[in-house]
Amino acid sequence: MSGHRTLRIVGGTWASRLAAFVIMTLHPGAATAQHRLKMSGSVALTQSYDDNVFAVPDDRRQDAISRLTPRLGVSYRSRHFDVRARYAREAEAFSQNRELSTLRARQEGTLDVQWFPWAGFEAAGGASYVETNSPGEFTVITGLDLVGLQLRRELARRFSTTGSLSRRLGARTRAVVTHGLTRDELVRGGRSANQVATARLDRLVGPVDTLSLAYGLRRFTAAGDGSTSHALTLAWARDVTPQTHLELKAGPRFSGGKVDPELGATLRHRFQRGEAALSYVQTETALIGRPTPVTADGLSATFTRSLNRTLTVTAGPSVFRARGKALEATVYGTSLELAWHLSRHLSLAGSHQLSIQYGELDGRPRGEIVHNTVLLRLLAGAVN
Repeated sequence: MSGHRTLRIVGGTWASRLAAFVIMTLHPGAATAQHRLKMSGSVALTQSYDDNVFAVPDDRRQDAISRLTPRLGVSYRSRHFDVRARYAREAEAFSQNRELSTLRARQEGTLDVQWFPWAGFEAAGGASYVETNSPGEFTVITGLDLVGLQLRRELARRFSTTGSLSRRLGARTRAVVTHGLTRDELVRGGRSANQVATARLDRLVGPVDTLSLAYGLRRFTAAGDGSTSHALTLAWARDVTPQTHLELKAGPRFSGGKVDPELGATLRHRFQRGEAALSYVQTETALIGRPTPVTADGLSATFTRSLNRTLTVTAGPSVFRARGKALEATVYGTSLELAWHLSRHLSLAGSHQLSIQYGELDGRPRGEIVHNTVLLRLLAGAVN
């Protein structure tokens, strides 16, 4: 028997289980009489075309890929406590490169907890585990709608935890402390850990203005070596109009005996049937497979428009650059998606994504990596 598994549904047992699962996803609101415990589910069928399956500059392989992605969710809500757990697993079948077909192309599990024992205080925590054959999905900057760096196809894992405490100090002031831990692993070699702790003070200084002062500590370790950085930033947020929101952030970052800027900016405008946003960030971050942190900056623009009650289009370009020791890579990307909501629990979406990358992350010679993906997805149900 070959070393890989092909995708097959045999016998009536699998068919009946799949039918029962689809029926459940179309009724995700099933809950207890107290409406506190809720189970939900969804299943997605995706057909895609990929013109560079291995994300390499030369010898690009094309393929048509079929995917099946079931998701399950459980949530519990009470007056002072919320818990949400979700799990998803994806199977892939390749038309040409059949040795890549697998029942475990991707899996993800998350747990989120919130506790608010009294007014003005909130504690939150979360944990997630992701396993994927596309490690490039771990190279985006949180908060930006970017096309990430293209990494060669291989199995990668990520485990992460987050925690936060928030306390209101009067009618206009709030103190927040957070901590995050991320552990990345490439199965063929390379492990790293990244810890980030922040303390922030938010102050409402007017009817539409908020100032935030934050201190951040980051600790990165890989292959027995470690590095530490510190950042002190001041942020200003303003509702310019009822439809327009502006955020600016700036400050110094101290790392490795040098000082670099920590920057961020977001402009968001809502109009009658959509929204437009422009975001920029410059920061230090960790990239999977890299033994040291990198300086990353990204710029993205997104435009969302409801063409009618059931049809929505989303599009936008992005630029992402990463620089570090023996590394300089830049990615130019565009994305376009058209979503059609057929009913409350049934939707159809088509999308196209293009990325052009200059430079690689594995120390090999520079090369231009062009990557196009086109997909059509049918989604039944919803996971809360």
